[in-house]
Amino acid sequence: MMQMEEENRIELQKVVDMSMRFVVTLKKRFPLKAIPEEKFICTRAAEYVQTGREPLIALMRDKPKFNDIAVLLLAKGVLHRNKDDNEQAEKSFQTILDNEEQIENDIYVAAHAVLEIGITYLKWHKYEQAKEWLEKAKLGYEKFVNESIANLRVTAALCQLEKKLQDKNSKN
Repeated sequence: MMQMEEENRIELQKVVDMSMRFVVTLKKRFPLKAIPEEKFICTRAAEYVQTGREPLIALMRDKPKFNDIAVLLLAKGVLHRNKDDNEQAEKSFQTILDNEEQIENDIYVAAHAVLEIGITYLKWHKYEQAKEWLEKAKLGYEKFVNESIANLRVTAALCQLEKKLQDKNSKN
């Protein structure tokens, strides 16, 4: 898309449109559930196809609103955490939370940042901070894109945390 605009190659629009339609088909589903990150990306692609909402990559040009930057930071944070780069993940999620009042449309982003920072701390073995953030996430289900998935992820993370704390205490 950016190449199309930079080089003024309008013929690439069909490739972009076809690619966005294809992204929607890539979402994997488990028994009545979808992976949140995949659902998010596929939802944005579907919005592009149905309403013309710009895809994530297009948010990097011009002067995007913080709302759009927050969406990118959420995706960036999850990617960093999955690469075990927890410091960068924490920084991405914290930037969202520090600027939450600037988020206008996608209010779920801050709620997901709270959950993701809790999971990041859990993976990072910072159990006190993990518990604090996961408990905060537990209180804000109504702001999530899918409350039942958020509930499932928070509950699973808290159970995992409890097990790690028990293992840690039994070794001492």
